[in-house]
Amino acid sequence: MKPQINRVPTGIPGFDERVGGGFPENFVILLAGTPGTGKSIISLEYIYNGATKFNENGVYITLEQTPEDLKKQALQFGWDFDALEREGKIVIEGIEELGVEATIKKIRGIVEKTNAKRLVVDSLSGMQALLSIHRELLSQVGSSLSFGPDSPIRIIPDKESMRKIIWNIFRDLKKLNCTALIPSEIPVGTELLSSDGVSEFACDGIIEIRAVPVMSVVKRRLTVRKMRQTKIDPMPKDFEFTEKGVIVAQK
Repeated sequence: MKPQINRVPTGIPGFDERVGGGFPENFVILLAGTPGTGKSIISLEYIYNGATKFNENGVYITLEQTPEDLKKQALQFGWDFDALEREGKIVIEGIEELGVEATIKKIRGIVEKTNAKRLVVDSLSGMQALLSIHRELLSQVGSSLSFGPDSPIRIIPDKESMRKIIWNIFRDLKKLNCTALIPSEIPVGTELLSSDGVSEFACDGIIEIRAVPVMSVVKRRLTVRKMRQTKIDPMPKDFEFTEKGVIVAQK
């Protein structure tokens, strides 16, 4: 007899049946998409539905947009995050830390305080950008600087070290006992699933979303590329935004 796998439904119409009823509990899922395909909206709905439909507290960490801008975006679909924050069910937090260890430590504290079961870190691309900027700055002035063991600054010397950090990010997120969704940018004009070449292997699942020209219109298309411990529907499906959120086509 197969062991029972606890699943975390997104509540997005047309999606959960494609992954056996929801994400396996405590998985870290990469939401890989080209710019403008709706990664943040899908992530917001995942957190909102958790609090309103499934009684699961959620944390949304943003490294790019401000919490205020995300809340305004959510209101377009009738999702009142301010009310849920007042009830203690949701936290939307902006983080500007440069150090990965400090960022993960802060995320862990927020998750534990909120008793969160769902987590979004928006985005992996934002974290990578901070690390890249940091590396460039250090390459310019590093020879004249020295840092003690307690310094928040860590030298990132090369691409291989960046890849190791990505592995560590996924490993540390896995330890938070949350089912996490991690939006990430796909390089435009390529078939790649990440810019680092590691994320797609380090994560437990991959949802790919792209804008696809069809005749005279552009359609948004979703594909479940990977989900461990799950029989998936691998066929691409169109999805759209309605006044109440995302709907994935059945055919």
